[in-house]
Amino acid sequence: MTFAELDEGTIVDFNRFVQEQGHTRSKLKSVWSKLLSYIRRGAQPVLASFEKELPSTLAISTSQLKNILSDLVKLLEKYLAEQRLNDDDDLRALLAFEEAVFSRKTAYIQFKRAKLAKRLHARRFSSSSANHNYLRFLELEHEFDAELKNRADLSALLQQTRQLEQYTTLERLGIYCDIFEGITRQTDILPETLLAEVHALPEVSLPKEEESAEFSLVPIYFHLLSLIRNDDKQSFNYLFERLEEVLDKMSENEQKRIVARLQNFLVTKIIRGDLSYNKYYERVIRLLLVNDAYKISEWEIKNFVTALCKGDEMDLAEELLVKSVSKMITSDKSLVLQYNKAVINLYRERYSKTLELVSRIPLTNRNYYIGSRYIQLYALYKLEEYEGVLSLLDSFHIYVRRAQWLTTSDRAAGIAFAILFRKFAKLQLEKPYLSNEEYQAGIKAVYDKINSNLVLANRSLLRSLIAEEVQ
Repeated sequence: MTFAELDEGTIVDFNRFVQEQGHTRSKLKSVWSKLLSYIRRGAQPVLASFEKELPSTLAISTSQLKNILSDLVKLLEKYLAEQRLNDDDDLRALLAFEEAVFSRKTAYIQFKRAKLAKRLHARRFSSSSANHNYLRFLELEHEFDAELKNRADLSALLQQTRQLEQYTTLERLGIYCDIFEGITRQTDILPETLLAEVHALPEVSLPKEEESAEFSLVPIYFHLLSLIRNDDKQSFNYLFERLEEVLDKMSENEQKRIVARLQNFLVTKIIRGDLSYNKYYERVIRLLLVNDAYKISEWEIKNFVTALCKGDEMDLAEELLVKSVSKMITSDKSLVLQYNKAVINLYRERYSKTLELVSRIPLTNRNYYIGSRYIQLYALYKLEEYEGVLSLLDSFHIYVRRAQWLTTSDRAAGIAFAILFRKFAKLQLEKPYLSNEEYQAGIKAVYDKINSNLVLANRSLLRSLIAEEVQ
């Protein structure tokens, strides 16, 4: 609506509205008074006419005049809106509904919605403003329904996000566990730069919401990482206190992952000479044996038999071996029993019995053949059958070199073992013909090679044998 289209009543009321404006709007009032005289004379309030008269009469510039006219238009729109609001109950109700939608007052909206919809729908054809009110109401309804749907979607998304965050935390903890587990087992052969990088990895904090969770894997992984990374006794106690409680609640895969890491930690401790961990390892194995849901693997059996034997617990190892084999899911239980009994006999220093047991393991069995050859070499060496050691090393070297199913690093590690053990065994044969200086020089050369960064299988076995000869 333009100023010229206003009826007299509206002009009078608007004039009063303008005059009620504060003293800071004096120039606007002056321009309005001039414009009002134009309107009442029936003249066209063209800006060109004002440009000729107003700058001189009111001492304002053309740009100021444009701004004041713009303010007048906005003031008229405000006045007309207020008048319409005062005269239109439906509009007031609609604006209150709109405010509720924007403010997300769900209870108010649900209470007023049906009644207002019925009212506006009934009057929608009475006038253009009533039709506008109804259409605006439909828009607000759509916005409200979309907001409700967005909230539901957001709630579901937040739940998925929490699950994803937990999964990400678990994966991060799992990766850190893998890294530090490897560090724990192989610190002596990893480059210092890599060790520094790994130990510089950020700490993983336990999420607050997980601290009081009835059951969550995050605290389990958190304490497992703390145990592996920092050798934290509190985390060790936590795991042992909760392992029996949560074992039945884990999936089979989680059982394997977590229990395997815990066993690896215990094995490492025992192999490095801390025999105080034997009792904890025994408790873990006994717990697994009585847990119907847990299926013990042949690799776990090999690990605990070796670890317990290193702790001078051969009788316990044999007892748990027999019980574990009966619980295995494999058709080759006799082979598992035979191999691990060979290990036990080796630690009991029954070398002839050891050789008898490992000699029955077939060349075609990839799981046990290489391990059995290490056992056989150790037993032959202890029996001082050095020529037998050299002969077996030759065939072992050829076997490993041709074993395409081995990884490149495993093949290289096996070949390095055969070469170094051969040098060491040859020194034993030649010892009677060498001076002590020559013998010790040869021993030191082999020993230094064993302690280098060379990729080497059974490093601890070779180190233990050659350490006996170093002066």
